[in-house]
Parts: sequence; C-alpha cells; structure tokens
Amino acid sequence: MFYGILLPSIITLEKNCTSYQTENGSFANLLADGEGSTAVANEFKLGESTIRAIHKRASKIYESLDSATNDSSKRTSYSRNVVIEKTEKALVLWVKDLSKKRIPIHKELIQEKARQYFNQLKDLEPSSSSCLRNVKFSASNGWFVGFLQRYALHNVKIQGEAASADETAAMNYRKVLAEIIDDGGYCPDQVFNADETGLFWKKMPNRTFIAKSEKTASGFKAAKDRITLLLCSNASGAKMLTPLIINKALHPRALKGVNLSEYPVHFMANKKAWVTSAIFETWFNDSFVPEVEKYMEEMGLPFKVLLIVDSAPGHPCVEHPNVQIVFLPPNTTSLMQPLDQGIIANFKKHYIKLTFSYILKKLENGKLSLTEVWKKFSILDCINHIIAAIGQIKQHTLNSCWKAIWPACVINRNVTENASTLLYEISALAHNIGGEGFDSFGDNDLDEMIEDQTVDDRHYQ
Repeated sequence: MFYGILLPSIITLEKNCTSYQTENGSFANLLADGEGSTAVANEFKLGESTIRAIHKRASKIYESLDSATNDSSKRTSYSRNVVIEKTEKALVLWVKDLSKKRIPIHKELIQEKARQYFNQLKDLEPSSSSCLRNVKFSASNGWFVGFLQRYALHNVKIQGEAASADETAAMNYRKVLAEIIDDGGYCPDQVFNADETGLFWKKMPNRTFIAKSEKTASGFKAAKDRITLLLCSNASGAKMLTPLIINKALHPRALKGVNLSEYPVHFMANKKAWVTSAIFETWFNDSFVPEVEKYMEEMGLPFKVLLIVDSAPGHPCVEHPNVQIVFLPPNTTSLMQPLDQGIIANFKKHYIKLTFSYILKKLENGKLSLTEVWKKFSILDCINHIIAAIGQIKQHTLNSCWKAIWPACVINRNVTENASTLLYEISALAHNIGGEGFDSFGDNDLDEMIEDQTVDDRHYQ
C-alpha cells in the first residue's frame, strides 16, 4: 500500500472510529472488544453493512502498519506516545515507497513529513485525550537518529548534508575565514578543526556470513556496537590530537583492570554515546587546551590558536583567552570542513584494514572459527585499533584536506594518500580471510562499510 493512499485511509478510519461515542464506549473500543456488527450498528444507529466495511478496512490498514515495522521497533523498552508511534509507522511506508521509486530522500524532508503526519493524526484523537493533544513533536535530530535505528532503515539511501549543501555560503565563508586568519596572524600549526563521527566498531561487510548471521542470532548484535569519536587536527597536518572516545558505558567489562590513562585516548561515556555540550566543554578545557598549549611550546609558537567546528547541537560556545572558536555556516560542512574532506574516511579505512588483519592473524592460529574470533573482539581491541589507525594517517593527507577551506595552507594540492593502494591492501586481507562476502570483497563493499556509518553522523549536523 503506497503512502499516498495510506495516510488518508488512516485519517478516515480514525474519524469513523473516534467520532461516535456512547455511554458503553467508543466505536473503536466496541469493535476491538469483539462486539458483533449488528450490536454495534444498533448502538450507533448505523447500517450493518457500513459497520462491516469500516471494520474490514480497519483490519487491512492496521495490518499494513504492522507489516511496515520489524522486530527493532517492537523492542522499545518504554511507553511512547501513541500518536508518535502512528506517525512513525506511516512514515516508514512513505520512506520505503520513495526508496523503491529511487526518489532522493534527505533528513530535512523526512523531518518535515513527520511533523505533517503527526499534526494530522493528533487532530484525530478523541477530545478526551487532552494529554495527547498537548504533546509537541519537533522531529529533532535526536528523534531522526532513533527513528532510523527503531525501524532498521540502514539499507535506505538517505542523502546527507551534501545533497542540500550551500555552495554560495561555503564560498563566501572561505573569504571570511581568510580574513580571520590574517587578522589573528595564525600559521597552519595554530589552526585546528574538530569534528565527531560515529564508529560501528564491530561492523562487518553486509554480504559476509557474520553480518547475515547477526540478523538472526540471539544475543550477538555486534554491528550495532557504536561509539563516537571526536577527532581534531591542525592545518599543517603535523598534529593530530589525542582522540576522544565516547562509549555508552564508562566501565565496560572488557576494560576491567585496564588503566586507560596509560593509553593515548580520552574516554568518556553517556547512555547514547553522543557528544553532548557538557562532554564537548569538558574535552575543550581538560584535553584540547592543555594539549595544544604544550604543542605550541614544543613548536616555539605563542599560545594563540584558532579552532574551527561545525554548528552541531553538541558544540557550545566555550571561551578561553588563548583560543578563538569559529563556527562553520549551516549546510557547508560537507563542502569545506577538513575532517569531512577525507580525514575521517581515511581513518576508517585504516581501522578496517587493522580489523581485517586482526581477524586473519587469529584465524591463522587455527584454534578459533571466524565467528568466535569476532565475538572475542572487544572494546579494548577497538581502542588499540583506533590508536594505530590514527598513527597511520599521513601528514600530507591531513594537510591536503584543508584545500577546500584554506587552500593557501596546502603545501602540495596534488599529493594525497594513494586510495587504490589502501583498497588493495584491505581487499587482499579480506580475500585471505575467505568465506562468503570476504572472497569477493571490493571497493563497493568498502564504500558500503564507511557509508553505513555516516547515517549516525547526521545526528551532529
């Protein structure tokens, strides 16, 4: 059933089922309680054929809504507003229909449609449902991320910020930033960019046996294990700051007895593993400022730096006498933010390469199966791979990714890390691992692994 006729059908049904009230209950309740068509017809003084038609229509509509959901939506552990649930179920059908028709979808369009559906459905609630009528629904970025997760829409291609990027604003801001840099007298070593990214740290290629078995295996949902990384580097490419890792748990079992202060990472946690304003402020004061101050001293430079961030909700306007913070205009980060111009993607490729290498070495010992190896891969292994992956990003790669926002600082615009070489190395490891999905691993699989992780990044846009 297509979204174009589904929502009007729901609205018609809601009007029929809620506009008739008697002392014995509503039209909908009597039908739901198993009252016969004749009894309900007499109660509401309607024709019996009308009752049967509406009842039949109701069953079909709600059956369509139920089929649009999956197990992920049924695992919700808290009571959610009934209107929002109806909104999301109708929205799922709409999204999937557009996807089948290959009509481009982007976050803002989904959010706007969600608000429209919610307002229409809320007006259909009985007048006695004042508590529901007072509920406001903004279809926020946080809701959007949760919606994708609840209904497992990871296979639906949803366009990111690049689809609606403001090229004019980006071009104008380059001039503004150049003036800020000139006025402040900053050199490339003193200009930094910070950005966060989601990392599904146990994600495997979709066509592999591991990825397929996760969808049916009880208690083994590794692909959903997500952390957030906050990365920061300077324009010269000479300095990549210590990464911040945000996990859902501050003390996971795999880190019991581990002293993380001995590792070159910062580790924090909240229940959603997101960068909040409080986390960003803590990172800025306790990590960024002291580390950059030490670096300036090592370089023989005065402690005055420029920090560039995007306008994500988790980036508050913090202050420090030696740090100037500027925010990129909305809808420009995909066009000009250095970390989005290849640094994050390069990091994730190195992480995947290290992960495949880890699997291969474990398999060569001959004691564990592929699934057993992957089950034993822990958050501590992930941390070690993050550290190693960051260490493998070359300086010229870091520097060259500034060409879109500050071209004057790029030493050699034609020098970038050989992507084909990295792809070849990753593919060779996959082929050596062997098995379904690994034997035929190629560039499309690598792109898919990285692309699957960008959906989560949209929470920060």
